Amino acid sequence: MDMRTYGKDFDRYYLRARDEKGVRFIRSRVHTVEEDENHDLKLKYLTESGELFEEIFDMVVLSVGLESGAKNVELARRLSIELNPHRFVRPRVEKRSYRVSLFSLKTISELSI
Repeated sequence: MDMRTYGKDFDRYYLRARDEKGVRFIRSRVHTVEEDENHDLKLKYLTESGELFEEIFDMVVLSVGLESGAKNVELARRLSIELNPHRFVRPRVEKRSYRVSLFSLKTISELSI
């Protein structure tokens, strides 16, 4: 299990969230997420050491590694979206989207066009 943030200044973002805002980052494999009677999230997870825990959270972010597919090159070309060498959306310096209706999360998905 790996815990990383991506891009320029994201390590600072991670440290600030952890150190100043009290965000807990837990390396784990999630077993179950259920909503409890208070609409919080009851999470069962397995740690790297193999221990099973159950905790209540008000927010959970599950993240996995991504790999951009080869067909994204053609899709990006059709939409005039610039990609980086790893075939993910290259963000513009001004952090605005390429089109009004496109929110860039560094990846795009294959569409039938």
